[in-house]
Amino acid sequence: MRAKAVSSADASLLTLGDRLLTSAQQLQQSGNYFQARQTAKAATRVYEAARNLGEARTGQALLSRSYYEAPFEVIRELKRTEAEMAYFRGNNATARSLFNQAQQLAQPASSTTPATADIRYLATNRAAVQLLKASRHLMRAELGF
Repeated sequence: MRAKAVSSADASLLTLGDRLLTSAQQLQQSGNYFQARQTAKAATRVYEAARNLGEARTGQALLSRSYYEAPFEVIRELKRTEAEMAYFRGNNATARSLFNQAQQLAQPASSTTPATADIRYLATNRAAVQLLKASRHLMRAELGF
């Protein structure tokens, strides 16, 4: 999971992923299985976002369909996460931080975006989508459903 050259943004995400994974293990040991599962899913998404940011920085990635869909999906994910945070009155600071970071990374598709966008653009949007999904997993873990 760790890239050869890790930028400061990637390093902070890797540290957060490690922290979430440790928290998930502690939750599992204490018998909070649902919270543990959601927290582990959030950690997985954070690790994936760190990998995507590394790909964006290097400009090299094995592109799949999810990369090409990310610029179109990021707007929907932003709206959905924002709505869930407002509805459930999410007070989780980590979830809010992930949402804010995803907002900064998001570069939604527009009519001026070329059909064959570069890897940096696709990977950055995919990282934003992963961070938004991680944020929602953390909210679910906090709420218990």
